[in-house]
Amino acid sequence: MRQADSPFLAPLKDMGFRLALVHGGLALVALAIAHLPFLYFGLPEEPALEIAAAVAGLASSALLALLFSRALTRPIGRLTEAAGNIARGDLGTEIDVNCACDVGRLADSMRAMLSSLRASTAMAGELASFDTATGLPNARTLLPLVEAALKTDARGGAVMMVTFANARRIAETFGHETAEAMLAAGVERLLSASPVGTLETNRSRVLDPARRDLAVLARIGSQDFALLLPGVSDPQDLAHLAGYLHVAMNRPLMVGERRLSATLAVGIARYPDDEATGAGLLRLAALACGHAANRAGEQRTSLFEPRMREAVEERDALEAELRHAIASDELQVHYQPKVYASDWTVSGVEALVRWRHTERGLVMPADFIPVAEETGLIVDLGYFVIDKAVAQCAQWARSGRLLEMSINVSPAQFRNPDFGRQVLSIISRHGCPPTLITFEITEEMAQTDAALMERHVALLRQVGIRFAIDDFGLGYSNFARLSLLRFDVLKVHRSLIAALETDGPAREVSRSIIEIGKALGCRVVAEGTETPGQVAAASTLGCDEIQGFYVSHPMTIEDFEQWQARRGQSNLARIVKSIFGPDFVDEAPADPPARRAGR
Repeated sequence: MRQADSPFLAPLKDMGFRLALVHGGLALVALAIAHLPFLYFGLPEEPALEIAAAVAGLASSALLALLFSRALTRPIGRLTEAAGNIARGDLGTEIDVNCACDVGRLADSMRAMLSSLRASTAMAGELASFDTATGLPNARTLLPLVEAALKTDARGGAVMMVTFANARRIAETFGHETAEAMLAAGVERLLSASPVGTLETNRSRVLDPARRDLAVLARIGSQDFALLLPGVSDPQDLAHLAGYLHVAMNRPLMVGERRLSATLAVGIARYPDDEATGAGLLRLAALACGHAANRAGEQRTSLFEPRMREAVEERDALEAELRHAIASDELQVHYQPKVYASDWTVSGVEALVRWRHTERGLVMPADFIPVAEETGLIVDLGYFVIDKAVAQCAQWARSGRLLEMSINVSPAQFRNPDFGRQVLSIISRHGCPPTLITFEITEEMAQTDAALMERHVALLRQVGIRFAIDDFGLGYSNFARLSLLRFDVLKVHRSLIAALETDGPAREVSRSIIEIGKALGCRVVAEGTETPGQVAAASTLGCDEIQGFYVSHPMTIEDFEQWQARRGQSNLARIVKSIFGPDFVDEAPADPPARRAGR
């Protein structure tokens, strides 16, 4: 940097002032050169001599101007070259122009700018390479390290995928900041229990190429971490290390004044045995981790096995086929009837999706519904069922058969702000009476997304659509919220219905759940009934309707209509009375269909 000059010399630093002085000086030089021969040598003033003298003076001034311009343009040229290098990304460029003038001040500004660029680039590189919450390298940084280990580590090694299985629940309960603080505290435990040791050691191994053959811990997801273990491939050694990680989390983590327990799941994939690419190895470790998360027990650890890959490939194939089935209208809607407990006449049906695959045969909902939920296909699948069920309900209504149509709704559908309007559009298109439609949601859905839930319920209830809580009694209900949302039907979970045949506390809990439903002013449906004892107990305790395999399995529309026609040809009430006794069936005239539909 240049030293400070006297303030009296400040005007001389101005380039415009300097140029004016130079031009004035050159003009004086040219005049002096032109008149020197006549002043000092006494030459006669002849035009030819004067011209020659003037030319010589001009040539001298031009030469001086050239020398000056070079002195001025050379530092500008160096600055231009430096600016071009910086623009091309060469932040190692040095600016070697020092001058007590405008060009010097420009050089100082460029040096300051370059320093800021270097600092900003270093910070951007830090943000791009490391996770700010934990200080660990991120997935972008880890992948080249894994690739390098695959190429250079002849000993073999492994990647250990570690997930905090309960981090999402912590975030939902205490907030995202608390969950992040828990993860940061958990990372310290992981580092100390692993071959890495400390955060500083971990960082130095990432930044120093000479140390990249050592273990490194990275954060690769919201709750997922990967431990690269060069040179460690023995399954027993890996199992021991995973055990150390689990033990490290046995003590609660302190976040402020809260004591939070962390639950780990660990998946391990080895190289080169399992995979020869970095991305592939991380994917297999994630597969093993997912398998471990579904295992029972405190220390959930899984070593990758080929069958895990086969299961994923099968799932991917099922997803593709399900997507095609939805687009090609290959799915079916079956109907499971519900009957009134008082006289066993049909009160309505529940619409249930079924998939009859051309090669797989009948694919059960338990096999494809989870796939649909994980991939988002559940939304299209749900609207498919709504459309088919509403169309069928409208067709029955036009023929004078007013049957309540119950339709299950997924959480993903309810999270769509346009769900209510889309439902009204479907009902309007098919000309279906809205009062015949009941949407079934779970207790969990009723407790979450409360504001959106209330908007949907309010909009659809305005036109007469009803709402039912499915699997009631399975979760932990907020009864105040349930009463505010004004549900119409509570379907008691099959496990509680099964308990009605037992004696003791389980039966009393089931009785209390049914009484709660009645107290909330809802119709109570006993679902999942399979034995005469369950049906008798449910009716005796006040359930309004019965549903389950004891009444009927879900049926195609053709089978349902044949089933209903056969029931019309027999005195079902007499049969039920003969089984359960003369006081079981109320022989009072049944409500007309239209009145039942309005309940």
